[in-house]
Amino acid sequence: MEKSRVKSLLSIVSVIAFVFLSTSFKPAMAASGNETDRLALLALKDQLVDGGLLSWNVSLHFCEWQGVRCGRRHQRVIGLSLPGMKLGGTISPSIGNLSFLREANFFNNSFKGNIPSEFGQLRQLRSLNLSHNNLQGNIPMELNNCSNLQFLNLSDNSFSGKIPLGDNTKNLIKLSLANNDLVGEIPSSLGNLSSLDYLQLGNNHLEGNIPFALGRLSNLKILVLSENNLSGTIPSSIYNLSAMNDLRMGANRLSGNLESELGFAFRELKILYLGDNQFSGRIPVSVTNISSLKQFDIHSNGFSGLVPENMGNLWNLDLFAIDYNELGNGKGGDLRFLSSLSNCTRLKLLAIHMNRLSGVLPDSVANLSAELETLYMGGNQISGNIPDGNGDLVKLTQIHIGENLFTGNVPTSIRKLRNVGRFDLSLNRFSGEIPSCWQSIFVVPTLFEW
Repeated sequence: MEKSRVKSLLSIVSVIAFVFLSTSFKPAMAASGNETDRLALLALKDQLVDGGLLSWNVSLHFCEWQGVRCGRRHQRVIGLSLPGMKLGGTISPSIGNLSFLREANFFNNSFKGNIPSEFGQLRQLRSLNLSHNNLQGNIPMELNNCSNLQFLNLSDNSFSGKIPLGDNTKNLIKLSLANNDLVGEIPSSLGNLSSLDYLQLGNNHLEGNIPFALGRLSNLKILVLSENNLSGTIPSSIYNLSAMNDLRMGANRLSGNLESELGFAFRELKILYLGDNQFSGRIPVSVTNISSLKQFDIHSNGFSGLVPENMGNLWNLDLFAIDYNELGNGKGGDLRFLSSLSNCTRLKLLAIHMNRLSGVLPDSVANLSAELETLYMGGNQISGNIPDGNGDLVKLTQIHIGENLFTGNVPTSIRKLRNVGRFDLSLNRFSGEIPSCWQSIFVVPTLFEW
């Protein structure tokens, strides 16, 4: 009996000890974690200037501070969102102590200095947005430690150095490093980020060839490499990216021909921007199969030959820019594609100037989109009269048909174009008079008879 009582007493003591440990020690450890987060936030605030973080004070629990989001279970900081708050100063390294942080959004502030390498301690970080600030220096290698990172936006800063990201950030879905001062080549390791559907590297100082490895990014929908110093040709692997709907490589030093199968490779494409490069050869006829295309811009290259006649299949077009090339054969019939473009009822900008296009302007030009605002045809070998009926293009604000071989009178229907701010007819062979109400906006040479 005595032994039984002893066992019972020991059991009771064990239960009491367990309850005591459960209710005393665990909250103490949680409180310690909470205090770490509170101190980290206060250290962050101490390095900010011109801020309006008035709620970050002792009168409120830090989970109630502006822009702070805590998890329900442990009351630890999981989100820090302070976009567009005119915050200045630097980002404190103490941010690395917010070990539960999943999202950090400092978009559109005035932060300066470097990205603290302590961001690499945030193993649960999924989204980091530091875009539109005044940050500089190298992008820290330590970001590769954030293996759960899915969204990374460091655009519109002054970051320099090379792109350090690689295999460890394989969960990235969206990556934007645009509008910085990054140098070096595009790392081939980016081709291992198999989840990536958005890659924006435009407006930097990147050089070298486009990596063949980027063709492995089968989920990629948006690829922006424009405004860099890239050279070489478009790798054949890029044409495997069938999910692509926005492809921009303009303002580089890329060369070579476009694949004839381009229109079959990118059936979902909405924007194709290859302007201001050194491409040559013909415009692939297959491009007319991309019915989803809204913007087609290949200006300032060396494309030659005829423009595909059935461009009107691209009925979603709102921008068509093929200017500053060598298109046309100089034998007439170069403008047949214009008749087809009358199917493009959303077209706002049509730029075909500074080519070798010849022949008579078809009457169907009067049937172009009623949404047309800009019409550039100058610097070609277009002859004949300007077709009447153009007065239906009432939204036109800019017209340039100078430096051609036009003859005859300026049609009276243009009186209806009340929104035009500039009408360049110079260096043609027109005759007759200019309507007095238009004389202030016409650009004409004085040596021609009117």
